[in-house]
Amino acid sequence: MKFADQARRAALELSRNGRQPVTRQDLGDRLGIQTRREMRKVDEAVKALVKSGDLESQGNGVYRWTGRPIKPSKQEVMWRYLRARRAATAEELQEVAEAAPDYVREWLRLLVKQKLVRREGEIYRLVQDPGPEPPRTEGKAERLRRLREQKKAALAKIDAAWAALAEARMAVSQMEE
Repeated sequence: MKFADQARRAALELSRNGRQPVTRQDLGDRLGIQTRREMRKVDEAVKALVKSGDLESQGNGVYRWTGRPIKPSKQEVMWRYLRARRAATAEELQEVAEAAPDYVREWLRLLVKQKLVRREGEIYRLVQDPGPEPPRTEGKAERLRRLREQKKAALAKIDAAWAALAEARMAVSQMEE
């Protein structure tokens, strides 16, 4: 998730859907900002949120949420459904979250791996409820980061090979017969 999206979500949560004021320091604390240098990112995000109309300045670094609610992510929708029902099929989750079948199966596989859900045939049963927030899938995020880095390295090799090929063609075309 981009920093601006994280700041927007944090502002909405801190304001309790517009019922409480928010300060830039509150946002920085919620986003785990520790240095003045990092706080510049918060200032830029606040400026963008004010410009977009999601935040309104109340003066002295205090803001009021005026934006629209944030649509929950597919994982949040699936997690809420699973917590409410205590058991669900992949098809049910796919339907309520409007998610792709592969995405739902991968998410359920990660929950099974974390021992939060147990698979009983076609039904996935919640066996441990850590709370309302959807479980973190850091393992998958790390794997995807690694895959992106590998892809980037492979593409760099292809680019280098094309450059070498172009150089060789140029050398051949410049040769005297």
